[in-house]
Amino acid sequence: MTRRFTIAAALVLGLALASTAGNALATPGSGVSSSIAVGHFDAIDVKSNALPDHQVKINTKGATDMYVVTNTFAPGATTGWHTHPGASLLIVSEGTATVYEDHDSNCAPRLVTKDSGVIDANHVHLVRNETSERLVIIAVQFLPAGAARRIDAPAPEQCLGVQ
Repeated sequence: MTRRFTIAAALVLGLALASTAGNALATPGSGVSSSIAVGHFDAIDVKSNALPDHQVKINTKGATDMYVVTNTFAPGATTGWHTHPGASLLIVSEGTATVYEDHDSNCAPRLVTKDSGVIDANHVHLVRNETSERLVIIAVQFLPAGAARRIDAPAPEQCLGVQ
């Protein structure tokens, strides 16, 4: 009986430590408020070529949730390291964003200024407001229907000092 209790206690302790370690690796955001609108679509297949020198094509496979998210960052705010299970188009509508991405071997900051855009193609990243002014980013996201919109992630090895 004592042996069973010891084994059970060890399993519970091991699970508790494993869940704590997993949470410690994630880098939560802070100082960001969001408003979110979502639309549900069947597969999307849109083509536009009204002008000869400009074309647009959006094609998804399967049901898609399309989000329009407005993120407002206080000075010093951060999203924390995360990813999304689909593609995102980002527009900086106010301020300057500092973007860090896991595929940059030097983890160099990239500045994205007002009226500029970024395409996020499903990789781990972090966005910070490193200025003393407010930052506003509008994101349009195409995600698999029912999927989590955001997936927290640990900081990439080359970016361990960036939070």
